[in-house]
Amino acid sequence: MIEPRWLSAREGADYTGMDTEAFRRAVRRGTLPAATYRLGKQSPRWDRLALDRAMGAEDAVNRTGDAVDALAAEIKAEAQTKSREKAARGRLDQDIRV
Repeated sequence: MIEPRWLSAREGADYTGMDTEAFRRAVRRGTLPAATYRLGKQSPRWDRLALDRAMGAEDAVNRTGDAVDALAAEIKAEAQTKSREKAARGRLDQDIRV
């Protein structure tokens, strides 16, 4: 399912794990970004990406990316070690006729 980019107050509250009133208080305090009214005066919408930034999601993504990179390096090193071991066994297991 594709997540919508522009969220209503209720959707923004659900997305951030708050109830609607707590979400609105966080917006008033400036903890969360203000709404945009591009859809009209009666239709405030919050940018999901701006909410992510305000909630520190970039940090989580960076830490996850670092963990994935470290795991990929570990898998690559293990594969190279196994490849070298297999190549060495292959040379030792050869039937050499003199």
